[in-house]
Amino acid sequence: MKTPVWLLIIALIIPFNKSSAQTRDGFPIVFSDSNYRLALNKNNQLAVASEGGKVAAAKSIYGVCRKELDKVVYSPNVKIKNTNYFNGDTVLVTETLYRHNKTTVDLIYRTIDGGKNWEPVTLGFEGTVDDAVFLNNGVAWICVAGEGIAYTKDYGASWTNFAIPLINTNKRNHYSTIYFNNKRTGILSSQAGLENQLAYTRDNCKHWTIIATPYSQLKYKRANDDSLKEINRVAIYRNYILVSQENQVFYSRADKIQWVPLSNYKDFYTDAENNVLFLERKKGGFVKCDSRFNPVMAFNNITNYSCAVSENGSLYVLGKNTLWQINRHNRLAQFPLYTNINAKADIPVKFGHIGLSKPIAHIGNNIYQRNDSGWEYLLTLPFATGDGNLSLKEWETIVCTRGDSVFYYNMSTGKVTKVNGRETINNFATAGIKHIIFTHTHFNCARSTENKQVYTRHGNEFITTQKSRVIDTVNDLPQFPHAIGARSVEEFLKKMPAIYAKQASINDMAFNQADYDSCKIFILKYQEKYNLFASMSDNPDLKKIITLVDSVKTINRELLNWYFLLKSWSTAGNSTKITFVNNNNEELEIKNEQYFNSFYFPWYIKLNGLYIVSTAIEINQFLQAVHPNFLDEMNKLMSERRQVDVRVFEIQRLVRFLYMESK
Repeated sequence: MKTPVWLLIIALIIPFNKSSAQTRDGFPIVFSDSNYRLALNKNNQLAVASEGGKVAAAKSIYGVCRKELDKVVYSPNVKIKNTNYFNGDTVLVTETLYRHNKTTVDLIYRTIDGGKNWEPVTLGFEGTVDDAVFLNNGVAWICVAGEGIAYTKDYGASWTNFAIPLINTNKRNHYSTIYFNNKRTGILSSQAGLENQLAYTRDNCKHWTIIATPYSQLKYKRANDDSLKEINRVAIYRNYILVSQENQVFYSRADKIQWVPLSNYKDFYTDAENNVLFLERKKGGFVKCDSRFNPVMAFNNITNYSCAVSENGSLYVLGKNTLWQINRHNRLAQFPLYTNINAKADIPVKFGHIGLSKPIAHIGNNIYQRNDSGWEYLLTLPFATGDGNLSLKEWETIVCTRGDSVFYYNMSTGKVTKVNGRETINNFATAGIKHIIFTHTHFNCARSTENKQVYTRHGNEFITTQKSRVIDTVNDLPQFPHAIGARSVEEFLKKMPAIYAKQASINDMAFNQADYDSCKIFILKYQEKYNLFASMSDNPDLKKIITLVDSVKTINRELLNWYFLLKSWSTAGNSTKITFVNNNNEELEIKNEQYFNSFYFPWYIKLNGLYIVSTAIEINQFLQAVHPNFLDEMNKLMSERRQVDVRVFEIQRLVRFLYMESK
């Protein structure tokens, strides 16, 4: 064998809760092609390889596939042929390199440390690897075109070469499909295009018997007798030999070859121990059979799959983003297969933090957590997210707003609850509003200060009747209006069912060109005390920072929403709250805590079990209309302290955010 120049990396898998594998939008293993090879071992560990040269592995079928590094054997000229997954540490991979002069050189790699290091394997002869089969005890056979079979019984550490029979008058021994069981009994089928031939051994390649094929015995008719008489698969099941020829299944006793067709089937699967036999229907789906080939149970719900393998008395079927298992007890289970590290085109949308330092994100209903090594799959929500928005409540509950529905998923318990958001808000507003309460709170590790202004409805207006102060403070509520029109409040509450879960866009911020220009000028004053970039320790690229000012104009909604979700994480801070009280004494609370930005986003909306995280600009517009100073007072203080217009400073913070996100 020639020494290969590529390295193949397989990463390990993080297990996940089986109960999370219910419904999913699907995030498949990110390979560049569509043809996969599936291998499992006795520990239910699996490996999936693509023809294009990429491999992912899992510690368990209950796990998720992760490619930590992209240093895989991938090239337009490389094609994975087989993956032999002995155990979590020892893997053997064979592939073919197609060179420009159309010659081929096979590459075989072996790892004994779970993919950390790979070494080329030398068999003692060269040639195209047609097929390979392995057992869990370290035994494997590799069929090399034109040469023979390479045999190992020590997980690929050493190899023995076995001769195989010539194929009739062609004087060649080119076999394309092989099968061996744990008794070292094997069968070979000739390559399509050569003589249609089968070879059978009972003693691990010491003696061979050439046997007839189903086509040779005229067990079926062909529309075109000149076309390839392809044998798709061979196997030994107890005392029988099975053959799939031209997508038709036949069986025969091994001691007397007389092929019997199994109508309506195109393929079959059995493990090396012959514990089980599955037949694949021509119309799709699988049937489990007994030892006499009689159907025991049908499994018709497995669709859109690419390959299957039988191991450990079970059948495993690989779909685009799903692994199905039919176990020994005839139970069908589904498990999602996801990469932890995503393709560049599939970047998770961040929507919260688990703890102080671990962002949480999603692609569809697949949830990811950010660790030092990158994004790692966490769980799958048991409901479809569709075009809905996701947020996080109290670090452990995922909130999904989808149309009128709001779903809550507790990550600790797996419990799901559902609230109709539109109906909840409409019922609240229908009862009529009697009070509006505006509250500012300042808190630190020593004390909390709350200032409150209460408005009560009188006819067509809400009139201020009470101003209270909880715990002594030197600050007072900003200048407030004496009355608020009831119509403005009613119109706002009519809008709420449509906007309560809205995400703001950059157009909602209403920045103008003068704001952007002023931001550039302020940033250029790099040594200014209140410049956000002056204190950064990584010597920021000022030219890049200036360029990012214009990038703010086109920031996408998802990234902007993540910016608004960031908190200051301080023991001291401020909160702003508006509370509507209806005539049933129910309270609709709209609150911001530890606001990081001048828009007071995000707003946390609470009402009768409804909890929503919103960046709806309509909330700000309502407050600006009925109580102009309620939000402006804090922004005015911030602007004076930083000696820059609050809008310009907001753009500057967005630029800093984009700069950090791009690193």
